[in-house]
Amino acid sequence: MKKEIKVMFYTQEQTEEMISILKTGDVNINELSRQLAVKYGRTIYAVRFKLHGLKKKLNLTKNSQLDKVKVKKVINNPQPLNFEPAIQEPADIGVDVPHGMTFEGKPKRISLHSDHFRIYF
Repeated sequence: MKKEIKVMFYTQEQTEEMISILKTGDVNINELSRQLAVKYGRTIYAVRFKLHGLKKKLNLTKNSQLDKVKVKKVINNPQPLNFEPAIQEPADIGVDVPHGMTFEGKPKRISLHSDHFRIYF
């Protein structure tokens, strides 16, 4: 059983009515969409979506709200970073390291042989 979807477009008269109402001035789109939804037999959300689209197409968006925003001056006071580097301690690996040989980091594995040793990082 297939469910058929019926696509409904707005008629030219409905679109012109919406445009004329939007051009009249400050209109509450939420309230207008409720009234027109009953009149056109559509959902409120569909009519609201159409009204917002028309308002954007006609460039009737409120730019005056952006003019009312006050921008405060940003004071940039960078704080100096006071830290002391950590003193690196010699690693305790359990194996005596020959004189003059150093390494940094924590080894994953150390294998000790009769004539040499291997350190895996």
